[in-house]
Amino acid sequence: MIELDVIAYLKADATLNTLLGSTATDSKIYPLQCPQRTSVPYIVYNTPSDGGLMEYINELSMSFDCISDDYTEAKDIKDRIMTLLDREDSIRDLISSADYWFYWCKKTGGTSFKEPELNYFHRVAIFDFLWAEMARGVVTATIYPVDLVFKTLSINVSGSVIDEEVIFNGYYFPRNSTITKLSLHARTAPVGDNIQVDILKDDIELGLLATLNAGNKYQTTTLPDTIFTNGDKFGLKVKSIGSTVAGEDLTVVIYYR
Repeated sequence: MIELDVIAYLKADATLNTLLGSTATDSKIYPLQCPQRTSVPYIVYNTPSDGGLMEYINELSMSFDCISDDYTEAKDIKDRIMTLLDREDSIRDLISSADYWFYWCKKTGGTSFKEPELNYFHRVAIFDFLWAEMARGVVTATIYPVDLVFKTLSINVSGSVIDEEVIFNGYYFPRNSTITKLSLHARTAPVGDNIQVDILKDDIELGLLATLNAGNKYQTTTLPDTIFTNGDKFGLKVKSIGSTVAGEDLTVVIYYR
């Protein structure tokens, strides 16, 4: 089960083990309920929902109830779980599994309350995972499904669009990323000619032009997959503007995965 890989990842964290007072025989992380006479602190986890999201991609929700007789201690344990799991698409580089691909993980909810009978504090965090099952008997490097989790980066430039101006530069993606398309939006549409914007990689123009046709206020251009490693500098440069009206207040939206 996929949740066992998540729990194994948590159990391997030395900081979390210290916070829980884990031992070689008791991780202090339990499914559904804790054993009788378990001393605090500890974590109880469950999976409130588990199902398919789309072809090849599945969704799993996991809830972690961090329990202690000290409010700050319960909060510290919950915060450590957030540090380990609230990683969006970088989770794929952190959790190892022989059976599943992890794509994405994000905290999507939580609560806190005090249990009056035992005077225990509960700090609850809920996370959603996107994952896919590996094909059996196939070398894993050849079956990585298409990454369907997209992100956007928006760049806003006020005033008239200026030809050959570098409107954005010096950004480094936090992990290897693939740009798939650009959208151009203008408050005032170009007249007489199109606005075109090129991508810069390490200050070099790539010739991948996104276009906003004359008279239009928004338009999306699909690009060949363009990979940026986390060491590549990303930028944008205007390559043409409207000849009669340049266009004003341009926003560029970069779609990447």
